[in-house]
Amino acid sequence: MKITKLLFVIFLFSISVCGQRILQPKPVLPLPSSAQLKWQKLEYYAFVHFGMNTFTDHEWGEGRASADNFLVQENIALGQRVERFSLQIWNGKDYQTLTAQTTIGYKQILRFKAVKTRKLKFIVENAKASPTITNIEIYNAQEQN
Repeated sequence: MKITKLLFVIFLFSISVCGQRILQPKPVLPLPSSAQLKWQKLEYYAFVHFGMNTFTDHEWGEGRASADNFLVQENIALGQRVERFSLQIWNGKDYQTLTAQTTIGYKQILRFKAVKTRKLKFIVENAKASPTITNIEIYNAQEQN
C-alpha cells in the first residue's frame, strides 16, 4: 500500500513538473555582432604569434630588425584553400597593412621595401576550408647578399 501511494505521488509530481512551461534563459550580454556570428560559422581559426625575434634568432629584440621578404606555403596536396590574406607590421602604435594578396598556392614570396618592426601579423582573411600553412619565413634578402 505504501509503495502504491509513493508511486502515485511520484506520478502526480511528474505530471505537474512536465506540464509547466519552461522559459528560455535571458541572453548574457554583450551579444555577438553579426560579423562575429558569421566568423563562428566558419568553424576554424588560428592565432599564431611570431615576433621578429623568432626570425632573427635573438632572445630580446630592440626593434632594429628589418625584413624585405615574406614567404608562406600551404599544403597544396590538400588543395589551394587560402583565398585572401594580408601581412601587417607594427609601426609602434598600431598595425598597418603592408600588403594584401589573394591565393598562396604552393608558395607565395612577397618582396617589399625593407621595413623595421618588432611585430608582424599574417592574417588569413578568407579560405575555402581550414588553411594548412606549412611554412612561414621572414628575412632580409639585402643583408644576405
